[in-house]
Amino acid sequence: MGRQNMKDSQATQRVAPRFLALWISFLAIGVMASSLLAQTEEKQVRVPEVFLSSQHQKLCHLLVGDTFPDLLLPDAQSPTDPPQAVGARQGERATLVVFWSGEGYMTKALLRDLAADVIEPFGKRGVAVVAVAVKTPIGKAQEWSAKLGYVGPTLLDHDGKGFAQVASSRLPRVYILDGEGTIVWFDVEYSLATRREIHQTLHALSAKDPADKPKRAKKPAKAPASE
Repeated sequence: MGRQNMKDSQATQRVAPRFLALWISFLAIGVMASSLLAQTEEKQVRVPEVFLSSQHQKLCHLLVGDTFPDLLLPDAQSPTDPPQAVGARQGERATLVVFWSGEGYMTKALLRDLAADVIEPFGKRGVAVVAVAVKTPIGKAQEWSAKLGYVGPTLLDHDGKGFAQVASSRLPRVYILDGEGTIVWFDVEYSLATRREIHQTLHALSAKDPADKPKRAKKPAKAPASE
C-alpha cells in the first residue's frame, strides 16, 4: 500500500507541471485573443480611406474634406411643394446621400440594401439618408423606391444640374457627410466593398462618445492610373 501511494504521489508530481503549463498556455492565448479583438474593434471604428485612380478623380468635383453643396430639389413624395434642401434633412451624426439613375444592378442592390444596412441600424443613432434620382421621371423614382424597399426621402434632380455640382459621371454614387455637412467618405460605384465601408464609416461617425470619432483625411489617396 505504501509503495502504491508513493507511485501515485510521483505520478501527481509529474502531471501537475504539465497541467500548469497547459493552463498558462490557455491564459496566454486568451490574452492574445482579447488584444486582437480590441485591435479589430479599433480598426472598425475608423473611417476607411478613399482610393481613386487618376481617371476617377477627374470625374469628381468634390473630394473628402469638401463641404457638400446644399442642393435644392423637389421631393418625389410632394413634387408641387417648394424644393427641399439636402441640408434640411441632414442627420445629427451623419448623412448618407445617394445619387442614382436607371435600372442597373448596382442601383437595385443599393436601394434594396439601404433599409437593412443604414436606416434600421443607424437611423436611431443620428444618421439620415437622402436618395437623389438623377434625370429620372417621378413615377419611376417612386416605383423603384417602393419595389426595392427604400422608404427614405427621394429628391428629384430632373435636369442633372444638382449632380453636376458634385461629379460629372458614374452612377450610382454614395457620399457620407459628417454632422457639419463635410464629405468624409464616398465611392463612385456600389459593390460589396462599398457596402462594407459604408457600415464601417457610419459605425465610426455614430459612435456614442464624440471623442471616439476618428480624424478624417482631407484628400483621398491616389491609386495607380490604371483601371
